[in-house]
Amino acid sequence: MATANSLVAQNADPAMERFKEDVARVDAWIAEQREVQAKNPLLIIIYMRSLASQFRSVRTDGLPEDLKEAFESYTATVGGISEKFRDWPEGEEELMTYVRKSMGEDSQFANRVRQLLADWAKQGEIARQRFQTVVKKYGLTGLERI
Repeated sequence: MATANSLVAQNADPAMERFKEDVARVDAWIAEQREVQAKNPLLIIIYMRSLASQFRSVRTDGLPEDLKEAFESYTATVGGISEKFRDWPEGEEELMTYVRKSMGEDSQFANRVRQLLADWAKQGEIARQRFQTVVKKYGLTGLERI
């Protein structure tokens, strides 16, 4: 798990330090969520909405423009994808009930959800790779899960 201290930048400044602290917090949250999702993969729907919120909480003011833009673009991608599930229930039990009911009423429901998740994975990975490229430029480490 990343900590604020394990994230190293070539040119530390207050904005970069805030960013590292915030990203370390999000990284720890992601690690916890992956354990939960291993028990029930459908919880990725709840995870995506929460991930978007976690990303939006990261402070980017004062960062180098390319780092700020790459992270904000990644955040927008995650947020845009999570919007597709905005009307879905929040809780695990409610989500399971909704999915079972929807699958019973619509034979294509599962296929559409799989396609949405596949699109999310593809778009998210493109944005993540772009962010990771900029992260390396600044010598930041410990951000592999982000």
